[in-house]
Amino acid sequence: DLEGRAIDTLVHPDDLTTVLAAWNETIAHPEKPVTVRYRHIHKTQQWVHSEAIAQSFLTDASINGVLVSVRDITGQIHTEQQMHRHEQTLEAVFNTITESIHLITPDGTILMANAAMAQRFATTVDQLIGRNVFDLFPPENRRRRKQHLEQVVASGQPLTLIDQRMEYTCETHIWPIVDANGIVERVVLFARDVSKRMQAERALTNSRNLLNTTQRLARIGGWEWDVEAQTMTWTDTTYHIHGLQAEDQAAASADLVGKSLASYHPEDRPVIHAAFQRCLATGAPYDLRLRLRPVGGDRLWVRTMAEPVWRNGQVALV
Repeated sequence: DLEGRAIDTLVHPDDLTTVLAAWNETIAHPEKPVTVRYRHIHKTQQWVHSEAIAQSFLTDASINGVLVSVRDITGQIHTEQQMHRHEQTLEAVFNTITESIHLITPDGTILMANAAMAQRFATTVDQLIGRNVFDLFPPENRRRRKQHLEQVVASGQPLTLIDQRMEYTCETHIWPIVDANGIVERVVLFARDVSKRMQAERALTNSRNLLNTTQRLARIGGWEWDVEAQTMTWTDTTYHIHGLQAEDQAAASADLVGKSLASYHPEDRPVIHAAFQRCLATGAPYDLRLRLRPVGGDRLWVRTMAEPVWRNGQVALV
């Protein structure tokens, strides 16, 4: 069925020019074979992907033409197309992420990177590909980075680290990608600037320390009841007034309500309990002077004040 048919009836129209160019190159350079991929028609009228290796034998008197060896690579092409789609999807995901992310080999060679990483290092994605990632870091960070990568490659376990880079603090997550044998073949690194978060955490810590110091000097404690979560939180001085150690108690626990109530004089417990419940139900603040006995201590007179915090027309906090 094939003998005598013109090539343009067998080859996909979009591939015909490529195939003819390959044959002509073979004729022009008979000393070397030419490889070409194209689609040809199958008897089922479906297009089949093929790879052909052609070599001219015009110098041989017994053969007047081009000898072509053809193999079906449809399955291979479909696999390559699927891999290409996956790579496109991965590239889109990389560039959707606004923080730095890159894919490297175990020795640090960059295989993929996103625009955020390129911007962070004042370069382009194309210029990053193929470079060793450690060349991007100052010497004081380079050795530590290599040690962390070697640790992940050796253990196959992810790692998170925080380090200082020039003017900002960076949090980096290192994730290994293992093959079927459990060997790390690639590593993904996600890095983000956490300078503002670290500054906020330090400011919050300083504020808490100042608050606790001020309350300790003034012998004033504070507490908060979260209505939705049903939890109570105390400051350090509140624990001290009750004769308790903060490290011995569960933080943000409803149990603290019962422990506080039990510290009051039996005659005063109904008073503080009713005031607290009324504040929860109606938002009525209270200001009371009551008797309280700390754990292991002598009886005290305390002034306890509470105010509601409203949210959406309901008491959310006391």
